[in-house]
Amino acid sequence: MRGRVKGFSIVKTVVAFPVITLIVFLGLFQFTIFNQGYAKHIGTVDLELTGAVEKFRNKGAELEGRAQYMSQEEIKDIMDLLLHSPKIVFSYLFEPMPWRHLIAIDIVVLFENLLRAWLIWRVWAGFRKLPTEWKGPLVFIFINYLTLEILWSIGTINWGTAMRHHLSSFGLLVVSAFIYSKGMTTRRKA
Repeated sequence: MRGRVKGFSIVKTVVAFPVITLIVFLGLFQFTIFNQGYAKHIGTVDLELTGAVEKFRNKGAELEGRAQYMSQEEIKDIMDLLLHSPKIVFSYLFEPMPWRHLIAIDIVVLFENLLRAWLIWRVWAGFRKLPTEWKGPLVFIFINYLTLEILWSIGTINWGTAMRHHLSSFGLLVVSAFIYSKGMTTRRKA
């Protein structure tokens, strides 16, 4: 097959990359316009994306709460944001950790985190077993899940808020985790 390498379409990638780049560019452009209007409204200087993220997260970190998992951090430029992102996303997905000062209600959050970790593992394990024609939809659904979680993680600093934010994308995770089922693929072949 021309243009394909083991289930990977070069043509689709070449077409999708400019579209994704355009969407990201337009999103950043809209953020800049919105942020300038907001900055004028509250009487502060204009902030770039990284400055806005740093200011928002650090303002929240000043409020000392029991469920808070984030401390103040310095994000000077886009590289700092990219370097902090794995820690930010991991904390958003899996805090509170068992070594934190937890109360009885936090046990529910721990079980939710274990369920989320198991579902993410199931997506990865199912992807390897999935027939080629089903991998595209699985990747699409899972990337949408990750995109929502990454966007929510940037502005979330405590696990109580994170727990509420996980609800908006949990359905995508469940669908992508259970898209592969032996019974489903057996019926499909018949």
